[in-house]
Amino acid sequence: MANIILWYQTGLPDAVIDQVISDCKDNMDPLEQSKVGMIDKVAPESIRKSEVSWIPSTSWIGGFIYSYVLKANRDNFKYDIEGIEQDAIQYTHYGLDGHYRWHTDTALEMYSETSGNAGNDFVTENCEKQRKLSFSLQLSDALSYEGGNFEIQSDNSFKKVIAPRIKGTLFIFDSRYRHRVTKITKGKREALVGWVSGPRWK
Repeated sequence: MANIILWYQTGLPDAVIDQVISDCKDNMDPLEQSKVGMIDKVAPESIRKSEVSWIPSTSWIGGFIYSYVLKANRDNFKYDIEGIEQDAIQYTHYGLDGHYRWHTDTALEMYSETSGNAGNDFVTENCEKQRKLSFSLQLSDALSYEGGNFEIQSDNSFKKVIAPRIKGTLFIFDSRYRHRVTKITKGKREALVGWVSGPRWK
C-alpha cells in the first residue's frame, strides 16, 4: 500500500542550508503575508499566519528537491507529473504565533471562494493541470523553535502523522490530504514549500 507521505533525511550540511536561506533572502522578492486558495487577498490570521516569498525552481536547490520528488513518485505515488507548479518555490517564514490550520493543497471546493463564475470556469476550461504532490524542506533547526509541527491526517484512520523536525528533512506528500502547521510558541520556523502538478485526474 502506498504511503500518503514520505520523508528523506537529505544530509544537507548546516552550512549549505544556511546558504540556501541566505540565497533566498538575497534573490527573492520582499516577504508578503500569506494568501489562501484563489483569492488574491491576505489570509485571515485565524486560518494562516506566515510570511512568504518566491524563488525560481530553476535554482540549484529546486533541482535538488525535484530529484527526491521523482524518486518518491517512482517508488510510492506513481502519479503522472510534469514539474513544479509555476516554476516557483515558496520560502515560508513562521514567526511567533505563526500557523496554518487544517487544509488541503488541492480541492475543487477551494475555487468556491472566487466570485461570479470563476470557479466553474476553472473546472470546465482551465483545469488541465492539477496539484498532485506537495513538498516541504525543513530549513530550521528542530530546537530553535517550539510548536510549529507539520501534521498530516489519513482519511482512513484519521490518525495524525507528525513529520520529522530535523534540519534538512524533505517531506513529500499527496496534495489531497489534510495537513497543518501547528502554532509557533517560541522562535521561528523556515521552510521551502512547493507543489508538483500534472495532467488532470481522469
